[in-house]
Amino acid sequence: MTIPAASDPTDIPAAADQDGQVRPRSDGRHPLRHTEVPGAVDHRAVIYEVTNLRAQLETLPLIEQSKGILMGRYQISADAAFALLRRWSSHTNVKLREISRLLVEAAGQPAAGSSPSLTVHASSKLDRLIAALTAGSLPEDAARAREDGGR
Repeated sequence: MTIPAASDPTDIPAAADQDGQVRPRSDGRHPLRHTEVPGAVDHRAVIYEVTNLRAQLETLPLIEQSKGILMGRYQISADAAFALLRRWSSHTNVKLREISRLLVEAAGQPAAGSSPSLTVHASSKLDRLIAALTAGSLPEDAARAREDGGR
């Protein structure tokens, strides 16, 4: 049995990619390699795995909420909603978690007792965001917030 081990401390990235998955590095090598010492536990590999799991746990609720928004809006399955998020992420070159955050914010319900015009405003903001994402871009206000570091 081989235990995954980090090749060296510099190979351990700070976080996983937008889907919370470990991907090969740009030079084609995977950040984890296998050690041939049976029963050995590489603590760097454990730390690496915990880091990836924490990144997934942090972004999962946001992604699930955005999938739910798309499922309700378009009457599609969870898989289709996730495929749509992935496509938008790919076409806009914006991380999936960021697109999810924008969708959840745009669909946010106004506080109880708010005027009906706020509900219309929130809906139109969601409509504009979805139209822009479908066209392969971000609305100007979302792009500006992204550039300003409003993540």
